[in-house]
Amino acid sequence: MSSIQKDSELIDKHGGATALAQTLGYHVQRVQNWKIRGIPAKERFKHPELLLVDFIPTPKK
Repeated sequence: MSSIQKDSELIDKHGGATALAQTLGYHVQRVQNWKIRGIPAKERFKHPELLLVDFIPTPKK
């Protein structure tokens, strides 16, 4: 699976482009473009709790 496909799935996990855009305070088109072009690294670091969740290992119980 490519990183763009993973980004698209991550956006979908957050309720889609519209829901994520509202959460982040961005226009929907901006977030929708991430599904095609990938989420910019700058945005991942601005919102790590939402956009880096697949990259941060979770501790095993």
